Amino acid sequence: MRHLKVPIREDDPDFCDTIDIPMTRRDSCRNSKDYDTYQNTVTHWWDASQLYGTDKQINRRIRTRKDGKLKLTSNNRLPIDPSTGLPITGSSQNWWVGLGIFHVIWTREHNYVCDMLKERNPTWNDEMLHNTAKLIVAAVIAKIHTLEWTTAILHNDVAKLGLKSNWYGVSPIEIARGNATLAAWLVKQFPQFANGEPGAVGNPKNTRGVPYSLTQDFIAAYRLHPLLPEEFEVRSHQTDELDKI
Repeated sequence: MRHLKVPIREDDPDFCDTIDIPMTRRDSCRNSKDYDTYQNTVTHWWDASQLYGTDKQINRRIRTRKDGKLKLTSNNRLPIDPSTGLPITGSSQNWWVGLGIFHVIWTREHNYVCDMLKERNPTWNDEMLHNTAKLIVAAVIAKIHTLEWTTAILHNDVAKLGLKSNWYGVSPIEIARGNATLAAWLVKQFPQFANGEPGAVGNPKNTRGVPYSLTQDFIAAYRLHPLLPEEFEVRSHQTDELDKI
């Protein structure tokens, strides 16, 4: 992997020579002359791989192999890799204290979920407990991002309705904000709204065949405006020429 070496001042208190930044790998699978593409070193799925890793070797290293849990020290902190000085977790690149706090929180949450699952399913083995807890934690992270974090960033009623419908789905009466007459008109104009629009939870569609991960396609992961029509007619204010987008 290529590295970008950033020069620093001689009196810098933290770095001795240069800051060594790994560069994103170019995509060897494409031959496009129009634009550059690059490869991820880890999964791009919304799958909590920052906690669980992206390969079996990392996953084995972070697990206790008992009751589905992830490794924590006796004081509920992440164990430290003596060769790097960084916590042992799914991904420790670009590490800083804020990232460390989140990793500890979600590792504890995973182990809490394992305890809950074991209590309710005493016959489950380590693998079943681990994989089910992983599924739950990934879903919780996605839910927080969709319903709480993004609505705090985009603090308006339209975005809130769109994000709620993205997760839970939306009914015609919700689209019409409780107005039954408007809801009936919408269903008449847009028959696809008759049974509502399904969201991520309970949606029978399995995008790209991944058990629980949102697709890498931005338009599918960030449907902030799912209530808008698929096509718009746009006219030039100068020539009245019609175009569709």
